[in-house]
Amino acid sequence: MPDRRHAVWTLWVSLGLVTALVGQRPVLTVGGANPGFATLPAAVAAAAPGSVLLVAPGNYTGFSTSKPLRIVLDFTSQTGAITAPPGAAHAIEITGIPAGSEFVVVGRGARVDAGGLGAVRVSNTSGRVVIGGLDVTLNNAKVGLDVQNAATVIIEDSVFSGQHGLMAQDAVVVATDTAFTSLVGFGVVATRATIEFTGGAFRGTAAPAIRLTDSTARLAGDGSTAIRVVGSPSGPVSAFEAVQTDVQWDQSQFNLQPQNGAPGFVQVGGQVFVEDVPVLMTSGGPPGSTMHARLTRVTPGAGFIALGSLALPHAVLAVPGIYLDEFEPLLLIAIGTVDSNGLSRQATWPNVPWLLGEVFGCQGIVLSSNATWVRSAPGIWASM
Repeated sequence: MPDRRHAVWTLWVSLGLVTALVGQRPVLTVGGANPGFATLPAAVAAAAPGSVLLVAPGNYTGFSTSKPLRIVLDFTSQTGAITAPPGAAHAIEITGIPAGSEFVVVGRGARVDAGGLGAVRVSNTSGRVVIGGLDVTLNNAKVGLDVQNAATVIIEDSVFSGQHGLMAQDAVVVATDTAFTSLVGFGVVATRATIEFTGGAFRGTAAPAIRLTDSTARLAGDGSTAIRVVGSPSGPVSAFEAVQTDVQWDQSQFNLQPQNGAPGFVQVGGQVFVEDVPVLMTSGGPPGSTMHARLTRVTPGAGFIALGSLALPHAVLAVPGIYLDEFEPLLLIAIGTVDSNGLSRQATWPNVPWLLGEVFGCQGIVLSSNATWVRSAPGIWASM
């Protein structure tokens, strides 16, 4: 099989199909009519690294893996669920993904229930983990998503609710259009983390919705993005607390809802960099479906959306924090003015089986009024 990263780029001229040089990933079916595997753990155990697992609607026991797989949970919260194996701490545990590889799990709103400690855990990974379309709504004592010692975890269009919606330490976490909420405490709690949040919603109960310590954070909002405290705290509670943490954002683009007269945002140590961070929203789908990308910013400026291979954060075009591989071609899929109306691109995947399981990164760049480039967080075009 030719190198996938180089071969895929021969497919595109103005997002059109040219030729098919890339081989198809192995595809395993789970559940449904005439499945290759009846259970998800058996399919995960048998799958070769890089394989695609197509999981039909139904109820399944979860799994633990260190393989770079592509898993499609082809069901909603009403048509299927993942439950934890007996005695397991989590329903899905992803650990030890090696550098230079990628684990992807995409649902259609698929429900994931809790084990003894929580629903999804990502730990000790040097490669990338991509999560999309999951619905995790837990009781008060479990963590929705636990990320520990992880190079890059990218989350899109999901819900994580529990004791904490997100708990992260020594990790890079990027979340777009995702809700992190708690019924008893912090919606998000992170230590020594690099955080990128775009849109979404954040809720704490009698505690800050977001609490970051010894971290860095960039937040992009659209003016209605809610960071709020609910419940009945006994004293003042801020919506967002940053301790020894640098924060880049435009606070006016967020709906901060503290309690009992507390300020919306409290910082102890660290710095605030006021920046209208661009908002990039993307959506993908299986081969033959339509994919979308839309870049907005309240402060207008010239800009573009680039499509490329995902990589760990580094600098490209002298802009730090780019998530696209500087050693691979970048395709500019939209160029023009970025404002509140948005710069957008819509295209259709070629309806060919060998695209199943491929994951591309999108990123927006805007020229600010002081002639510096400002980046968005990455978006995902996943052909799954």
